[in-house]
Amino acid sequence: IDLTIKNNVLRGGGSGIYANGWNTSCCYAPGTIITDNILSDNFGVGIHVYYSDAPIVTGNTILGTVNSNFIGLRHADNYDGMVGLSGGKFMGNKIICYIGKTGIAISGSGTTANPNITGNNFIYMGDNTVGVSGILFDGAFVTASAIYYNSVHVRSTNSSSVAFKAKGVVFNTDVQNNIFANTGGGLCDSFPNIFFTMDYNNLYTTGSSMGMVGASSYADLAAWQVGSTQDVNSISTSPMFASNTNLHTCNDTLRAGNSIILVSDDIDGTDFRPFSNPVIGADEFPASFTPTYAISNICVGSPVIIKGSFPGAVYTWSNGDSTQRISFIANLPDTLIVQAANACQSFSDTLSIIPNPIPIVDLGGDSGCTGITLDAGPYVAFNWSTGDITRTIKPATPGTYSVEATAVPYTH
Repeated sequence: IDLTIKNNVLRGGGSGIYANGWNTSCCYAPGTIITDNILSDNFGVGIHVYYSDAPIVTGNTILGTVNSNFIGLRHADNYDGMVGLSGGKFMGNKIICYIGKTGIAISGSGTTANPNITGNNFIYMGDNTVGVSGILFDGAFVTASAIYYNSVHVRSTNSSSVAFKAKGVVFNTDVQNNIFANTGGGLCDSFPNIFFTMDYNNLYTTGSSMGMVGASSYADLAAWQVGSTQDVNSISTSPMFASNTNLHTCNDTLRAGNSIILVSDDIDGTDFRPFSNPVIGADEFPASFTPTYAISNICVGSPVIIKGSFPGAVYTWSNGDSTQRISFIANLPDTLIVQAANACQSFSDTLSIIPNPIPIVDLGGDSGCTGITLDAGPYVAFNWSTGDITRTIKPATPGTYSVEATAVPYTH
Protein backbone atom coordinates (compact mmCIF):
# COMPACT_ATOMS: atom_id res chain seq x y z
CA ILE A 1 0.00 0.00 0.00
CA ASP A 2 1.57 3.30 -1.09
CA LEU A 3 0.60 6.52 0.68
CA THR A 4 2.06 9.95 -0.11
CA ILE A 5 1.13 13.06 1.88
CA LYS A 6 2.88 16.09 0.41
CA ASN A 7 2.78 19.91 0.30
CA ASN A 8 -0.14 20.39 2.69
CA VAL A 9 -0.80 23.00 5.36
CA LEU A 10 -2.53 21.27 8.26
CA ARG A 11 -3.68 23.18 11.31
CA GLY A 12 -5.38 21.94 14.47
CA GLY A 13 -6.79 18.53 15.26
CA GLY A 14 -5.60 15.89 17.67
CA SER A 15 -2.85 14.88 15.24
CA GLY A 16 -1.74 16.72 12.14
CA ILE A 17 -1.00 13.47 10.30
CA TYR A 18 -1.65 10.00 11.72
CA ALA A 19 -0.45 7.20 9.42
CA ASN A 20 -1.29 3.76 10.83
CA GLY A 21 -0.17 0.95 8.52
CA TRP A 22 -1.27 -2.02 10.62
CA ASN A 23 -2.62 -4.97 8.62
CA THR A 24 -3.75 -7.86 10.78
CA SER A 25 -3.70 -10.34 7.87
CA CYS A 26 -0.03 -10.11 6.92
CA CYS A 27 2.25 -7.23 7.48
CA TYR A 28 3.02 -3.58 8.02
CA ALA A 29 2.20 -1.16 5.20
CA PRO A 30 5.05 -0.19 2.85
CA GLY A 31 5.40 2.98 0.81
CA THR A 32 4.47 5.70 3.33
CA ILE A 33 5.93 9.08 2.31
CA ILE A 34 5.19 12.26 4.26
CA THR A 35 7.08 15.25 2.92
CA ASP A 36 7.13 19.05 2.72
CA ASN A 37 4.05 19.67 4.87
CA ILE A 38 3.49 22.49 7.36
CA LEU A 39 1.70 21.48 10.56
CA SER A 40 0.69 23.79 13.39
CA ASP A 41 -1.62 24.00 16.41
CA ASN A 42 -2.04 20.19 16.56
CA PHE A 43 -2.96 19.08 20.06
CA GLY A 44 -1.32 15.70 20.53
CA VAL A 45 1.17 14.86 17.77
CA GLY A 46 2.29 16.69 14.66
CA ILE A 47 3.16 13.59 12.61
CA HIS A 48 2.56 10.07 13.97
CA VAL A 49 3.83 7.15 11.86
CA TYR A 50 2.74 3.77 13.18
CA TYR A 51 3.17 0.18 11.94
CA SER A 52 4.87 1.13 8.68
CA ASP A 53 7.62 -0.60 6.72
CA ALA A 54 10.41 1.84 5.77
CA PRO A 55 8.40 5.09 5.99
CA ILE A 56 9.97 8.32 4.71
CA VAL A 57 9.25 11.53 6.63
CA THR A 58 11.24 14.46 5.26
CA GLY A 59 11.19 18.23 4.88
CA ASN A 60 8.22 18.91 7.15
CA THR A 61 7.83 21.94 9.41
CA ILE A 62 6.05 21.21 12.69
CA LEU A 63 5.04 23.91 15.16
CA GLY A 64 3.96 23.08 18.71
CA THR A 65 1.87 25.89 20.13
CA VAL A 66 -1.10 24.62 22.18
CA ASN A 67 -0.37 21.62 24.41
CA SER A 68 2.47 21.17 26.90
CA ASN A 69 2.42 17.39 26.22
CA PHE A 70 2.70 17.82 22.45
CA ILE A 71 5.04 15.55 20.44
CA GLY A 72 6.38 16.93 17.16
CA LEU A 73 7.18 13.67 15.37
CA ARG A 74 6.59 10.16 16.65
CA HIS A 75 7.67 6.99 14.89
CA ALA A 76 6.59 3.79 16.56
CA ASP A 77 6.70 0.05 15.76
CA ASN A 78 7.98 0.60 12.25
CA TYR A 79 9.45 -2.91 12.13
CA ASP A 80 8.02 -6.14 13.58
CA GLY A 81 10.89 -8.51 12.82
CA MET A 82 9.43 -9.86 9.58
CA VAL A 83 11.97 -10.71 6.86
CA GLY A 84 12.40 -7.92 4.33
CA LEU A 85 11.18 -5.08 6.50
CA SER A 86 13.48 -2.20 7.23
CA GLY A 87 13.66 1.04 9.16
CA GLY A 88 12.44 4.44 8.05
CA LYS A 89 14.04 7.75 7.23
CA PHE A 90 13.04 10.72 9.37
CA MET A 91 15.19 13.49 7.97
CA GLY A 92 15.33 17.19 7.21
CA ASN A 93 12.39 18.19 9.42
CA LYS A 94 12.12 21.44 11.38
CA ILE A 95 10.34 20.99 14.70
CA ILE A 96 9.74 24.11 16.77
CA CYS A 97 7.95 23.50 20.05
CA TYR A 98 7.18 26.81 21.69
CA ILE A 99 4.82 24.66 23.73
CA GLY A 100 5.35 20.91 23.80
CA LYS A 101 7.08 18.02 25.55
CA THR A 102 9.02 16.07 22.91
CA GLY A 103 10.57 16.96 19.58
CA ILE A 104 11.02 13.45 18.14
CA ALA A 105 9.88 10.32 20.00
CA ILE A 106 11.28 6.97 18.83
CA SER A 107 9.83 3.63 19.88
CA GLY A 108 10.10 1.74 16.59
CA SER A 109 13.06 -0.35 15.45
CA GLY A 110 14.78 -1.00 12.16
CA THR A 111 17.17 -3.75 11.16
CA THR A 112 20.94 -3.94 11.42
CA ALA A 113 21.25 -3.61 7.66
CA ASN A 114 18.53 -0.95 7.37
CA PRO A 115 18.20 1.02 10.61
CA ASN A 116 15.72 3.74 11.42
CA ILE A 117 17.61 6.91 10.47
CA THR A 118 16.77 10.09 12.34
CA GLY A 119 18.99 12.75 10.80
CA ASN A 120 19.44 16.33 9.65
CA ASN A 121 16.57 17.61 11.82
CA PHE A 122 16.26 20.98 13.59
CA ILE A 123 14.55 20.59 16.98
CA TYR A 124 13.77 23.49 19.32
CA MET A 125 12.14 22.96 22.72
CA GLY A 126 11.17 26.07 24.67
CA ASP A 127 8.29 25.09 27.00
CA ASN A 128 9.03 25.71 30.69
CA THR A 129 5.86 24.08 32.06
CA VAL A 130 7.06 20.48 31.69
CA GLY A 131 10.34 18.62 31.44
CA VAL A 132 11.03 18.46 27.71
CA SER A 133 13.10 16.16 25.52
CA GLY A 134 14.54 17.03 22.12
CA ILE A 135 15.01 13.42 20.96
CA LEU A 136 13.51 10.68 23.11
CA PHE A 137 13.84 6.90 22.89
CA ASP A 138 10.35 6.29 24.19
CA GLY A 139 10.05 2.51 24.13
CA ALA A 140 10.97 -0.09 26.74
CA PHE A 141 13.15 -1.73 24.08
CA VAL A 142 14.45 -0.05 20.92
CA THR A 143 17.03 -1.42 18.51
CA ALA A 144 18.67 -0.62 15.16
CA SER A 145 18.42 3.17 15.12
CA ALA A 146 20.84 5.72 13.71
CA ILE A 147 20.82 9.25 15.11
CA TYR A 148 22.93 11.39 12.77
CA TYR A 149 23.49 15.12 12.21
CA ASN A 150 20.61 16.52 14.28
CA SER A 151 20.65 19.98 15.86
CA VAL A 152 18.74 20.03 19.15
CA HIS A 153 18.28 23.21 21.18
CA VAL A 154 16.53 22.93 24.54
CA ARG A 155 15.80 26.30 26.10
CA SER A 156 13.27 25.16 28.70
CA THR A 157 14.39 26.03 32.23
CA ASN A 158 12.51 23.08 33.71
CA SER A 159 15.13 21.14 35.66
CA SER A 160 14.19 17.79 34.09
CA SER A 161 14.57 18.97 30.49
CA VAL A 162 17.06 16.99 28.38
CA ALA A 163 18.29 17.34 24.80
CA PHE A 164 18.68 13.57 24.22
CA LYS A 165 17.03 10.99 26.45
CA ALA A 166 16.17 7.28 26.66
CA LYS A 167 13.48 5.79 28.90
CA GLY A 168 14.27 2.11 28.34
CA VAL A 169 16.89 -0.19 26.86
CA VAL A 170 18.45 0.82 23.54
CA PHE A 171 20.59 -1.66 21.60
CA ASN A 172 22.48 -1.72 18.31
CA THR A 173 22.17 2.04 17.84
CA ASP A 174 24.68 4.61 16.61
CA VAL A 175 24.57 8.28 17.66
CA GLN A 176 27.01 10.55 15.81
CA ASN A 177 27.50 14.15 14.65
CA ASN A 178 24.63 15.65 16.66
CA ILE A 179 24.39 18.93 18.54
CA PHE A 180 22.73 18.31 21.90
CA ALA A 181 22.55 21.82 23.38
CA ASN A 182 20.69 22.78 26.55
CA THR A 183 20.77 26.52 27.25
CA GLY A 184 18.07 26.27 29.89
CA GLY A 185 20.49 24.86 32.46
CA GLY A 186 19.51 21.20 32.12
CA LEU A 187 21.16 18.06 30.78
CA CYS A 188 22.47 17.19 27.34
CA ASP A 189 21.95 13.42 27.84
CA SER A 190 20.09 11.16 30.24
CA PHE A 191 19.85 7.35 30.03
CA PRO A 192 19.04 4.51 32.44
CA ASN A 193 21.99 2.61 30.91
CA ILE A 194 24.08 2.70 27.74
CA PHE A 195 24.18 -0.29 25.39
CA PHE A 196 24.71 1.81 22.26
CA THR A 197 27.48 4.01 20.86
CA MET A 198 27.86 7.80 20.92
CA ASP A 199 30.68 9.81 19.39
CA TYR A 200 31.58 12.94 17.41
CA ASN A 201 28.76 14.91 19.03
CA ASN A 202 28.70 18.42 20.47
CA LEU A 203 27.39 18.34 24.04
CA TYR A 204 26.75 21.82 25.41
CA THR A 205 24.93 22.95 28.52
CA THR A 206 24.77 26.13 30.54
CA GLY A 207 23.96 24.06 33.64
CA SER A 208 26.12 22.36 36.25
CA SER A 209 25.70 18.83 34.89
CA MET A 210 26.18 17.57 31.34
CA GLY A 211 24.61 14.13 31.54
CA MET A 212 23.37 11.23 33.61
CA VAL A 213 23.55 7.44 33.34
CA GLY A 214 21.23 5.90 35.90
CA ALA A 215 21.75 7.83 39.13
CA SER A 216 25.27 8.95 38.21
CA SER A 217 25.71 12.56 37.15
CA TYR A 218 28.64 13.92 35.15
CA ALA A 219 29.49 17.61 35.33
CA ASP A 220 31.38 18.17 32.10
CA LEU A 221 32.58 16.47 28.92
CA ALA A 222 35.68 14.95 30.50
CA ALA A 223 33.67 13.43 33.33
CA TRP A 224 31.00 12.24 30.88
CA GLN A 225 33.60 10.55 28.67
CA VAL A 226 35.05 8.64 31.63
CA GLY A 227 31.78 7.77 33.35
CA SER A 228 29.74 6.85 30.27
CA THR A 229 32.69 5.47 28.22
CA GLN A 230 31.14 7.32 25.25
CA ASP A 231 31.88 10.42 23.14
CA VAL A 232 35.65 9.96 23.01
CA ASN A 233 35.92 12.29 20.01
CA SER A 234 33.08 14.62 20.94
CA ILE A 235 33.40 18.31 21.78
CA SER A 236 31.64 20.84 24.00
CA THR A 237 31.18 24.33 22.57
CA SER A 238 28.40 26.85 22.12
CA PRO A 239 26.82 26.10 18.73
CA MET A 240 26.29 29.81 18.04
CA PHE A 241 22.86 29.24 16.51
CA ALA A 242 21.50 32.01 14.28
CA SER A 243 18.64 32.39 16.78
CA ASN A 244 16.86 30.31 19.40
CA THR A 245 14.73 28.62 16.73
CA ASN A 246 16.91 29.05 13.62
CA LEU A 247 19.54 26.40 14.21
CA HIS A 248 21.85 27.29 11.35
CA THR A 249 25.31 28.01 12.65
CA CYS A 250 28.77 29.06 11.55
CA ASN A 251 30.99 28.00 14.45
CA ASP A 252 34.09 26.50 12.83
CA THR A 253 34.81 24.49 15.98
CA LEU A 254 31.90 22.28 14.91
CA ARG A 255 33.91 21.12 11.90
CA ALA A 256 34.83 18.01 13.90
CA GLY A 257 32.37 15.34 12.78
CA ASN A 258 32.81 11.88 11.32
CA SER A 259 31.89 11.16 7.69
CA ILE A 260 28.76 9.02 7.37
CA ILE A 261 27.78 7.86 3.90
CA LEU A 262 24.13 7.41 4.87
CA VAL A 263 23.75 11.21 5.11
CA SER A 264 25.28 12.98 2.11
CA ASP A 265 23.96 16.55 2.46
CA ASP A 266 22.51 18.87 5.12
CA ILE A 267 19.03 20.02 6.15
CA ASP A 268 18.95 22.66 3.39
CA GLY A 269 19.98 20.16 0.72
CA THR A 270 22.49 22.72 -0.57
CA ASP A 271 25.75 21.68 1.06
CA PHE A 272 27.22 18.21 0.67
CA ARG A 273 28.95 16.58 3.60
CA PRO A 274 32.72 16.35 3.03
CA PHE A 275 34.60 13.10 3.48
CA SER A 276 36.69 14.59 6.26
CA ASN A 277 35.64 16.79 9.17
CA PRO A 278 31.99 17.41 8.34
CA VAL A 279 30.17 19.94 10.51
CA ILE A 280 28.43 18.50 13.56
CA GLY A 281 24.68 19.18 13.48
CA ALA A 282 22.09 19.47 10.73
CA ASP A 283 23.65 22.52 9.02
CA GLU A 284 26.77 22.03 6.91
CA PHE A 285 28.26 25.44 6.13
CA PRO A 286 31.16 26.51 3.89
CA ALA A 287 34.64 26.61 5.33
CA SER A 288 35.02 30.26 4.31
CA PHE A 289 32.46 33.01 4.61
CA THR A 290 34.08 35.25 1.99
CA PRO A 291 31.25 36.00 -0.44
CA THR A 292 31.73 34.27 -3.79
CA TYR A 293 29.48 35.69 -6.46
CA ALA A 294 30.37 34.90 -10.06
CA ILE A 295 29.04 36.42 -13.28
CA SER A 296 30.83 35.38 -16.46
CA ASN A 297 30.43 35.67 -20.23
CA ILE A 298 26.99 37.21 -20.47
CA CYS A 299 25.34 38.93 -23.43
CA VAL A 300 22.48 41.37 -23.75
CA GLY A 301 19.27 39.45 -23.10
CA SER A 302 20.99 36.68 -21.15
CA PRO A 303 19.35 35.26 -18.02
CA VAL A 304 21.58 35.81 -14.98
CA ILE A 305 21.42 33.78 -11.77
CA ILE A 306 23.37 34.89 -8.71
CA LYS A 307 23.50 32.85 -5.53
CA GLY A 308 24.95 33.76 -2.16
CA SER A 309 27.72 31.53 -0.85
CA PHE A 310 25.95 29.98 2.12
CA PRO A 311 22.40 29.28 3.35
CA GLY A 312 21.04 30.50 6.64
CA ALA A 313 22.12 34.12 6.11
CA VAL A 314 19.75 37.05 5.73
CA TYR A 315 20.25 38.65 2.31
CA THR A 316 19.45 42.20 1.18
CA TRP A 317 19.97 43.07 -2.49
CA SER A 318 19.90 46.60 -3.91
CA ASN A 319 17.23 45.57 -6.44
CA GLY A 320 14.83 44.78 -3.58
CA ASP A 321 15.24 40.99 -3.46
CA SER A 322 15.84 39.29 -0.12
CA THR A 323 16.45 35.67 -1.09
CA GLN A 324 19.76 33.81 -1.24
CA ARG A 325 19.31 33.22 -4.99
CA ILE A 326 18.15 35.91 -7.44
CA SER A 327 17.60 35.88 -11.21
CA PHE A 328 17.04 38.57 -13.85
CA ILE A 329 17.63 39.41 -17.53
CA ALA A 330 20.79 41.42 -18.31
CA ASN A 331 19.75 44.13 -20.79
CA LEU A 332 21.85 47.10 -19.65
CA PRO A 333 25.00 47.59 -17.58
CA ASP A 334 24.10 47.62 -13.90
CA THR A 335 25.58 47.48 -10.42
CA LEU A 336 24.21 45.31 -7.64
CA ILE A 337 25.02 45.67 -3.95
CA VAL A 338 24.35 42.74 -1.64
CA GLN A 339 24.48 42.60 2.13
CA ALA A 340 24.32 39.33 4.06
CA ALA A 341 24.45 38.49 7.74
CA ASN A 342 24.41 35.28 9.75
CA ALA A 343 24.95 34.42 13.38
CA CYS A 344 28.67 35.14 13.20
CA GLN A 345 29.31 38.02 10.86
CA SER A 346 27.98 40.28 8.13
CA PHE A 347 29.46 41.30 4.82
CA SER A 348 28.67 43.25 1.67
CA ASP A 349 29.77 43.03 -1.93
CA THR A 350 29.34 45.07 -5.11
CA LEU A 351 28.84 43.35 -8.45
CA SER A 352 29.26 45.07 -11.81
CA ILE A 353 27.12 43.55 -14.56
CA ILE A 354 28.29 44.50 -18.06
CA PRO A 355 26.51 42.47 -20.75
CA ASN A 356 28.25 42.10 -24.09
CA PRO A 357 26.39 42.99 -27.29
CA ILE A 358 24.96 40.13 -29.32
CA PRO A 359 27.52 39.24 -32.02
CA ILE A 360 26.89 40.40 -35.58
CA VAL A 361 28.93 38.89 -38.43
CA ASP A 362 29.30 41.02 -41.60
CA LEU A 363 31.63 39.79 -44.36
CA GLY A 364 30.82 42.75 -46.58
CA GLY A 365 29.16 42.78 -49.99
CA ASP A 366 29.69 40.31 -52.84
CA SER A 367 33.00 40.79 -54.67
CA GLY A 368 34.25 39.82 -58.12
CA CYS A 369 37.86 39.63 -56.96
CA THR A 370 39.86 36.76 -55.54
CA GLY A 371 42.58 37.14 -52.91
CA ILE A 372 40.49 39.36 -50.67
CA THR A 373 40.43 38.81 -46.87
CA LEU A 374 37.16 37.83 -45.26
CA ASP A 375 37.01 38.83 -41.57
CA ALA A 376 34.38 37.25 -39.28
CA GLY A 377 34.98 39.72 -36.45
CA PRO A 378 36.40 39.77 -32.89
CA TYR A 379 34.77 36.62 -31.54
CA VAL A 380 36.07 33.50 -29.82
CA ALA A 381 35.46 30.64 -32.26
CA PHE A 382 34.85 30.29 -36.00
CA ASN A 383 33.58 27.64 -38.40
CA TRP A 384 33.93 28.51 -42.10
CA SER A 385 32.28 26.67 -44.96
CA THR A 386 35.82 25.87 -46.12
CA GLY A 387 36.58 24.04 -42.89
CA ASP A 388 38.83 26.82 -41.60
CA ILE A 389 38.52 27.80 -37.94
CA THR A 390 40.44 31.09 -37.99
CA ARG A 391 39.02 34.60 -37.75
CA THR A 392 40.02 35.46 -41.34
CA ILE A 393 40.42 33.56 -44.61
CA LYS A 394 41.66 34.47 -48.15
CA PRO A 395 39.60 32.56 -50.75
CA ALA A 396 41.73 31.45 -53.70
CA THR A 397 38.85 30.57 -56.04
CA PRO A 398 35.48 32.10 -56.79
CA GLY A 399 32.59 30.71 -54.79
CA THR A 400 30.17 31.31 -51.95
CA TYR A 401 31.65 31.46 -48.48
CA SER A 402 29.92 31.51 -45.11
CA VAL A 403 31.00 31.45 -41.49
CA GLU A 404 29.53 30.81 -38.03
CA ALA A 405 31.11 32.87 -35.27
CA THR A 406 30.70 32.17 -31.59
CA ALA A 407 30.71 34.77 -28.84
CA VAL A 408 29.90 32.99 -25.58
CA PRO A 409 27.14 32.10 -25.04
CA TYR A 410 25.58 33.09 -28.43
CA THR A 411 26.29 32.02 -32.00
CA HIS A 412 25.43 33.87 -35.22
